[in-house]
Amino acid sequence: MSRNPKLPILDDHFHLDPRGEGTQAVKAFQRAGGTHLIIVHKPYQETPPRTEKEHEDAMRTTLRMAREADEATDVTVHTAVGPHPAELTTNLQAGLTLDEAKEAYRNGLEVARRLIMDHEAIALGEIGRPHYEVPEEVWDASNMLFLEALEIAADADTTAILHTETATPETMETWAGWADEAGLSRQRVVNHFSPPIVDEDKNHGLTPSILASKDSLREALEEGDRFLMETDYMDDPERPGAVLGPKLVPRRTLQFHEAQALSEDAWARIHIQTPQEAYGIDTNT
Repeated sequence: MSRNPKLPILDDHFHLDPRGEGTQAVKAFQRAGGTHLIIVHKPYQETPPRTEKEHEDAMRTTLRMAREADEATDVTVHTAVGPHPAELTTNLQAGLTLDEAKEAYRNGLEVARRLIMDHEAIALGEIGRPHYEVPEEVWDASNMLFLEALEIAADADTTAILHTETATPETMETWAGWADEAGLSRQRVVNHFSPPIVDEDKNHGLTPSILASKDSLREALEEGDRFLMETDYMDDPERPGAVLGPKLVPRRTLQFHEAQALSEDAWARIHIQTPQEAYGIDTNT
């Protein structure tokens, strides 16, 4: 298969885990042709962090793994930090009241804000709301924290990476309105695990991050090329290769380009222009 060394390849949503492959997964990404990664923080502990110190310890684990991968490979590694939306419900399951769980979540938002303001991470995420059914009062609290997180992203002049239920044009319109209310540019709201809703009349100016499966990528390209690509690689030793394996974004990019299903202009839009617009990063370096 031919390679195009002139153009970069970014996986927009990639996790590392202290129990997992770590830098070896990033080396696999590089061998497949990948050049840039955004490592996104995820929960590591059975009991989610509650205090600011616990949140900072967890987020610095992500920062450390990303730094080690950046230093050990030729991949340019960026990092996003934030309290995962599921932490609200897992803290409730661990015995906290709703008010206590909201406070624990806000502690995570505050730590993430500081790390971003100190230029240790380039985005706030994942933030959003549960992708599973919860009681109404928890849903309402999640939406309130969702909006607060968007306000923090705007205040920190950063990008927000969303974790939500499966998006629709209707929910995307709602989130776009919340971004407007928060003072955050819509294109700086990255809809992680987005369905292939690429037409801006349908996604309302949010930036979709499309899973690098053949069907999703093919469907997305039918609507346009203003999107990011991701694997949502989990680096989970109990689920090797979940959600998709670390090599798949470069493999799909190269396969589609070789098959003339992805033009060089579309490649540049996905892996250069859209990352610049969404995150302010230069993938040409």
